[in-house]
Amino acid sequence: MHEQDVSSGLDTKRRSKRADQRHCQAAQDDTFDSQSFADPLAIRAQRRLCAPVSTSKGAVMMGDLASTFSVNPMTTFSVLTVCSANRCRSPMAEALLVGAVARTFDGDVTVRSAGFGPSGAPAEREVVEVMAEIGLDLSHHRSRTVDAGMLAEADLVLAMTRQHVMELVLLEESCWSKTFLLGEFASLAGSMPLDASSLAVADFGGSAEVPGDSNTDLRRKVAQLHVGRRRSDLLALPSNLEVGDPVGGPLRGYRATRDRIAALSDVGVAYLADTHSP
Repeated sequence: MHEQDVSSGLDTKRRSKRADQRHCQAAQDDTFDSQSFADPLAIRAQRRLCAPVSTSKGAVMMGDLASTFSVNPMTTFSVLTVCSANRCRSPMAEALLVGAVARTFDGDVTVRSAGFGPSGAPAEREVVEVMAEIGLDLSHHRSRTVDAGMLAEADLVLAMTRQHVMELVLLEESCWSKTFLLGEFASLAGSMPLDASSLAVADFGGSAEVPGDSNTDLRRKVAQLHVGRRRSDLLALPSNLEVGDPVGGPLRGYRATRDRIAALSDVGVAYLADTHSP
């Protein structure tokens, strides 16, 4: 009986090891598994099992708080920023992007924000305070819950963390080609020389091309940054491309988050406006 117990224990360990190996292999596939990626605990477990993640002037609208994120895709380029609750990082990004867009290029652009929490909550008190310091009023902001319709209608989705990107793609699979970490988008944009020939052939997700529509070029530029990206690479992105959540920390953390989002937004908008310097 003792030998049988030992043998049974060894078999259990072998099966567990094989299961762990299959779990790691799944992370390398260019797919998202709804059961393993939807749960933050599963993501942390997968990181332990697998290789460690490196830590190294046109019409611009802020987004009507009572609106239903409905825009005309034929004439408008729409940006959606996303964070956990839509009470801190994404409303900061929304307001800062509106300013960057207004300063940088002409065109019809909407910038809105959403999150995974319930709708109707105000921005964090500290967020309102640090944004007021630079002349932006978020006191009337109310959170919105992201849904598949928002993702389908957006031309560019900018999330704060890898977790956010994974959850967005699980919510609306077709949004992968236009969904980036804000830091990832800025990093790619800052090093991308504008190649008109490559833009001419880039696939931009089936968006309708309108003759003479300047927003067609914006969609092409987003598509160009997506070339070569694989879903399986997401977990391996450096963590410094994420924008961390300052909620619960000191006011200086909110200021640092605001300033980082502003810098990243400026780089991304400059690329879209064709004024960046690689």
